[in-house]
Amino acid sequence: MNTKSQVVALRTAEIINRESADWLAKMDGGNMSKAERLALKHWLAQSSEHAIALKNQMSMWDEMTEVLNDANKAPVSESSKVDYFSWLTGLFSWKPMALAMSFIFVVLISGGVINPTWYSTNVETAFYLTKVGVQKTYQLSDGSTALLNTDSRIEIEFSEGQRIVRLQQGEALFDVAHDKDRPFIVYAAGSAVRAVGTKFVVRLSSENILVTVTEGTVELSKRDNDATDIGSSSATKELMLLDKGEQAEYVVADAAFTAKTVDESSVSDELSWLEGRLVFKEERLEDVINEINRYVDTDILILTPELKEIPISGRFEIGETEALLEAIEITFDINVSKRKNQIYLSKYSSS
Repeated sequence: MNTKSQVVALRTAEIINRESADWLAKMDGGNMSKAERLALKHWLAQSSEHAIALKNQMSMWDEMTEVLNDANKAPVSESSKVDYFSWLTGLFSWKPMALAMSFIFVVLISGGVINPTWYSTNVETAFYLTKVGVQKTYQLSDGSTALLNTDSRIEIEFSEGQRIVRLQQGEALFDVAHDKDRPFIVYAAGSAVRAVGTKFVVRLSSENILVTVTEGTVELSKRDNDATDIGSSSATKELMLLDKGEQAEYVVADAAFTAKTVDESSVSDELSWLEGRLVFKEERLEDVINEINRYVDTDILILTPELKEIPISGRFEIGETEALLEAIEITFDINVSKRKNQIYLSKYSSS
């Protein structure tokens, strides 16, 4: 299994300052697109130095405000630390440019673009991800752990009142540290998984979300599409509770949960990726190939439609794709051909 960490090139302060100035100019324009806001969010998450540089750029506007206030004989606070609420209260006494900048800052904070630790030391945000074929365990600040499967990404937002995790893609095992005063909530598409202290897996695909509980109890909820306050009762609707050994599927198209009890053996098979292997029991070849494709950079395609229904059983180590394809080729007399970054499975020609 590939566990090598990604190598990131060193970035000079000059480059970071120039980038932060560019972002500040875009923010000053007041018309950032959704793509630009997302790009800014990712840029801030790449390094704490990015957030510091952008904050310093914005501090220049604070100094300009003091000059403008002095020119108009307005009182200026002696505190060097900006108090967010005092700032907002005195907003309308500022000059036009300072007013525009403060408005942009407030809007970006409310939209979750700017790291909220700038105005409150009680909120923590971070991103964690894995590349294709890589699995990694991350220790979170509250004592919980998140084991990310291949090609997965989460975003966390921890505050004094709750611990929010957004599964943006892939699959993750959460081992939640007990904290009765701060519920642990995982959002994935239209669903929410709420826990106080437990262990569970959430898998997100374009069609569904699969939740499997291995310890404790979780509460499953459906999030309203128009809900903005993720901590409020109006933001989610309670649907069911899941205990150890139970599993629920949230179908995105139906916006509904279905739950079932699964035996220990089935849970072990479905979560075999935690031990670096994949287990299949009488599963369609198409489903097997789709699962394998999650762990490899090479696309495996089935060219002959009738091959998709072949039942496959077996245990395979993650990363040993060649051995799996060889077994399929020999057992089912399937032609395996390679072309650049693609592998094709087809039926041998009778001619």
